[in-house]
Amino acid sequence: MNRAATSKNTSVVIDKMAFAYSEPKRKWKHWFGQKTRHMSTGRYYRPGHKFLLGIFSLTHFLFYPALALALFYTPMLYFTLGIWGSASSFRPSSPASR
Repeated sequence: MNRAATSKNTSVVIDKMAFAYSEPKRKWKHWFGQKTRHMSTGRYYRPGHKFLLGIFSLTHFLFYPALALALFYTPMLYFTLGIWGSASSFRPSSPASR
């Protein structure tokens, strides 16, 4: 989908009926298989989208160490809040919050 999508054949739809939800995997084996499937499609993503997904993952990874540092070093608090804000801006709302 990522390689085939253009501004002429794709649009943004924010209607709640346009979202697809799935049941979470309950067993480690099934979850790992799903993650492996998802990771195998990464080569088809555009470089810019790979970068954005990488930044998204990096903000999640850095949040907790930055939060721990912020407890002892006040200027780090602003950095931590910046990470949290940037990660939150990419996160879709959950179905329960609608």
